Amino acid sequence: MRHFGILLLTTALGATGSKAINLYAATSDGNLTSLSLTGSDSGNNLTVSITAPLSGVSHEVFTTEAGKRGFATASYNQSAISVIGLGEDGALDEPLQIIRPTLETTGPVISRQDRSYLHQVLVDPKGEYLVMNDLGGDRVRILNWDAENLAPLTELEPLRTDAGSGPRHGVFWKPATSDDLYYFVVGELSQYVYSYKITYTDAGLTWTKIFEIPGLGFENEVPALTSPLSEIALSPDNKFLIVSHRDVSFTNSTKRASGPSDTLSTFAINQDGTLDLLQLAPSGGWSPRHFALNKAGDLLAVGHQTNKTVVIWERDPETGKIVTAEDGGPAAIIELSGAVVCTIWDE
Repeated sequence: MRHFGILLLTTALGATGSKAINLYAATSDGNLTSLSLTGSDSGNNLTVSITAPLSGVSHEVFTTEAGKRGFATASYNQSAISVIGLGEDGALDEPLQIIRPTLETTGPVISRQDRSYLHQVLVDPKGEYLVMNDLGGDRVRILNWDAENLAPLTELEPLRTDAGSGPRHGVFWKPATSDDLYYFVVGELSQYVYSYKITYTDAGLTWTKIFEIPGLGFENEVPALTSPLSEIALSPDNKFLIVSHRDVSFTNSTKRASGPSDTLSTFAINQDGTLDLLQLAPSGGWSPRHFALNKAGDLLAVGHQTNKTVVIWERDPETGKIVTAEDGGPAAIIELSGAVVCTIWDE
């Protein structure tokens, strides 16, 4: 079954002064689709183009010092990195470069680490590097782009994570009390959440591991590969970190008494980049591949891949805790016809 892996929405100003809204969507069958809605005095025009068969799971738009915009993709199934130029109107060019990463050795989890498996691409907070989590390679790859022409990308020294960790998704975080920068990343395979302090150097980025904690907390650790981590997100106030467990974690969930459900873990973030487990709450279904907080941080939409539901939980922004079923939640349950792999608030 085909599904859309990730969506990006951008705006662009065309040469004639018309404004274009562009939606980029990647599908699991390996296509990148661009839909452009252009408004002008004569009305709106919708164009569709399909290019770059790369089976991408994550994408980012970046801008060079010269003002050129690029579209970077991380592809899981085909283990590929690509960079695509964006026209002034947001139209996709043909790929400028495709890199197929290789590994010196396979990872300890052979079934998932026989080769590189890229799972996410981010732009660092300073807008200087592409940061790509490689689940198969136990590393976070760092690349910079050509300042004038987008490509070629140059790979720098990566963050090498613990063997068998399987870095999947991460977020950058800045404390309120300093100019330090941290990177929180979930190890899908190790089921740990890791905290790294980042330092910018002339050669790229250096990483210092500050802290690690099992996704279910130190008191609830379960055997490897029984509660794989998937999504990670910061609360709007930057004080809390939420991660989801999927696939089989409902068989070991400490909250299983509330019904068959995977688990959402909420951590309070300390100013030194360490984490304190605050709450384990049911996600409301199986395989919460993705979730999203609204802008106010008082609602959490959880998309379940296995039982095809979106469950919306109320959340207390002050305490950081999700309002569980015992206290009156969830706010809504939406049943859909297909696997849910992405949730987005329209606000």
